[in-house]
Amino acid sequence: LSGPAWRRQVGMLPAESAWWNERVGDHFPDIDATLLSHLDLSPDTMQWEVSRLSSGERQRLALARLLCNRPQVLLLDEPTANLDQKNIDRVEQLIAEWRKQHQTAVLWVSHDPDQQQRVGEQTWRITDGRLQVQR
Repeated sequence: LSGPAWRRQVGMLPAESAWWNERVGDHFPDIDATLLSHLDLSPDTMQWEVSRLSSGERQRLALARLLCNRPQVLLLDEPTANLDQKNIDRVEQLIAEWRKQHQTAVLWVSHDPDQQQRVGEQTWRITDGRLQVQR
């Protein structure tokens, strides 16, 4: 599998996403208003300047941007780290629904043991440099 083909199939959400254009909408060739609604974001958000966004809005928009590409695998690094509980619930629900609807594999990195129990079918932990399966 070539690098470009792999990147079309595997989507990565880093802990801090990059924004290279001034306006939010310039990062989205096409966005479904329903996806924004699931993340409690208005379609008007597309007209905002990136500099206006809170860290939580950036995180939710980065997830929306990732999902617009419809990858088969999601690599999520602390996707809810900057969010309040209401938005944590929204993101967890959206990813769960997305996973089922699109049969997407998800690798979710979280330091929150409660979240690990809520979203994980299988939990692994790195201890002393070793990867261990949690029961």
